Amino acid sequence: MRPTPPEALTSALHAVVPDASLSAQNVPNLPLSLWLLTHGKQNRKLSPEAIRAALETPPFWCVAWPSGRVLGEWIVNNRFDVRGQRVADFGCGSGIVALACAQAGAADVIAADLDTVALAATDANALLNDLRIQKQAEFFTDECHYDTIFAADIFYDAANLPLLDRLKAKTNRLIVADCRAHDLARAGLEKIDEAESSTWPDVDPSDQFRRVSVYEWRSNSSKAARGAKIVTSSALPRTSKSSSLVIKRRV
Repeated sequence: MRPTPPEALTSALHAVVPDASLSAQNVPNLPLSLWLLTHGKQNRKLSPEAIRAALETPPFWCVAWPSGRVLGEWIVNNRFDVRGQRVADFGCGSGIVALACAQAGAADVIAADLDTVALAATDANALLNDLRIQKQAEFFTDECHYDTIFAADIFYDAANLPLLDRLKAKTNRLIVADCRAHDLARAGLEKIDEAESSTWPDVDPSDQFRRVSVYEWRSNSSKAARGAKIVTSSALPRTSKSSSLVIKRRV
């Protein structure tokens, strides 16, 4: 029997796209299932009107975005070793990165997002995968410090760049991935690699945003310790080629 989508998530989706639906979907190359927008083979394709409505008031939590997919894959493949760490997924959306961290053995996982529906979706996705994480709406109101903070598809919006310094103050290592911002080295981040990915479900046939740039920042103490190992990208599988919707994300 197929699981039934949480009523609160369905209601939130219908407030944006009345005739859309959710289904539990396996994310390619990840040992995770998420409550995601039903599209294509799972059901009928969304109409152009429905896609435009989603773009105007985007429900970020019902799509697995390219950068989140890349980070999730690299985490479960131990390219970013989070075992035993206290980690955070900043701007978590569906919670895909947080759930990958929990799956990979992180000791303490925080999923943070200003969108309360995104936090509800993350909670539902954790239940779907039998994983335990914590949720947080106001990320900067406490003094918690993290071994690693992940941020996916956040900083293509220049208005969010001031958050970089605030994130650095709370962690030893900051990992940023973005499919639209490819020049974040100017913000003090080191570009460590690129990868190709797509939204899941694949709701846009164009190739414009399938390239994901991945950046890293380390505190001075972390640079000295080099506690986290990064392996070469050639040893890891690549994600499938496709693209993402072009939208603006609030943090």
